[in-house]
Amino acid sequence: MTTITDLMTHPESLVTVEELAAYWRVSERTIYRDIEKGAITVLRLPAGKIRIPITVAREYGKPNT
Repeated sequence: MTTITDLMTHPESLVTVEELAAYWRVSERTIYRDIEKGAITVLRLPAGKIRIPITVAREYGKPNT
């Protein structure tokens, strides 16, 4: 797992739910809730893996907790 220090300069184009939750200091459940609501658009990979495009994370900003 890569640690996100700044969304604006993060070199990866995709991040995991776990990485984003740690960066925003919210629970992973909060991220999954916003995904389920359609507020955060994700890429669904094989084996049920989810990745969030960094551009989506930048636009969304930190979720309300």
